Amino acid sequence: MNRKARHLALTFVTIVLAAAAFDASRRLVEKRTDASSRGVSPPATVHVVALSAEDESTHREGETVLRQFEVRNRSSIPVTVESLEPSCSCLAWTLDESSALPRRIEPGGVLPFAVQASVRAAGPVLQSFHVGVRLEAGGTRWVEHAELSLRAAQELRPSPSELQMTAGAGREDATGTVFLVAGDSREAEGELRARASDPARFDVRIRRFDASTEVDGKLAARAAVDVMALGLSAGEEATCTVEVTRDGEALFSIPVRASRRRALVATPSRVSFDAEGGRATARKVLLEADGGPLASLRVASCPDWLRVKWAAASESSVVLELERTAPAVGDGPEELVLEVGTERVSIFLETPEEPTS
Repeated sequence: MNRKARHLALTFVTIVLAAAAFDASRRLVEKRTDASSRGVSPPATVHVVALSAEDESTHREGETVLRQFEVRNRSSIPVTVESLEPSCSCLAWTLDESSALPRRIEPGGVLPFAVQASVRAAGPVLQSFHVGVRLEAGGTRWVEHAELSLRAAQELRPSPSELQMTAGAGREDATGTVFLVAGDSREAEGELRARASDPARFDVRIRRFDASTEVDGKLAARAAVDVMALGLSAGEEATCTVEVTRDGEALFSIPVRASRRRALVATPSRVSFDAEGGRATARKVLLEADGGPLASLRVASCPDWLRVKWAAASESSVVLELERTAPAVGDGPEELVLEVGTERVSIFLETPEEPTS
């Protein structure tokens, strides 16, 4: 055989061997993929067992809970624990000092590990987590799961988160209520207190309610913070912050804004002018302010055919004299608008049709 023929034969053999090696490698990779993805039963029986009973107590935000687990090899072949994969960043797992991953478990052997879970700020009352236990045996990989659940206490929270209240006409005090609600009655345990940052102007008290609803099978906590702003002047606005504590520990703050309307009242609020043969006619209206002087009284808008004059009857009231100086223009009632500061009052003006000659 000449040199060229030997070279061709060697090249052919090399190609055949490379193809065979590639095929063997491909078969090995296929064999070592997850058994669950191919619908194949794992070659070994492995149980991931919790060593403690389910915790029925509730835990507040930020608390950590430690649970113990074991990976138990119940088959006749060795099993390797390749990794532990938490479902959440709030989970952390640990092994004993003599263990490291990957770890081979002989038939009948166990691998203990611990999982530490942190209670999340938000989420359902029952928070569930799992740690994936990635296993390998006989060239096949699969995953079992360590599962744990935590009952998260639903923290007391104010509703609404801010309180705005207004005193009505003739009242110097404004009142309002913020409800404290939680999904777990444990949250109302302890001594609840509420205090205003301006106790001279604001009276604050806590009222307790019986639990009336259930959340995840547990009684809900309900309380109320009653707030009263004292001695508001007409047009005045007062603010404070209500601090709520439990057993001396701060829970949250509630911003409070209270005001008192400066109501203007016109009596009567509707005035009718009669046609009297073209002669000017006048009507009187009493204008009263709720708890304040009328020194800044001004006319905001007025029909062209109306003249307005007034004389003080007291510090908080005036007598208006409305005089019709010309025939009214327009088909319907018109308005006289008066204002004091930011408060306004309207007086509706009715005029009959002028007689025709």
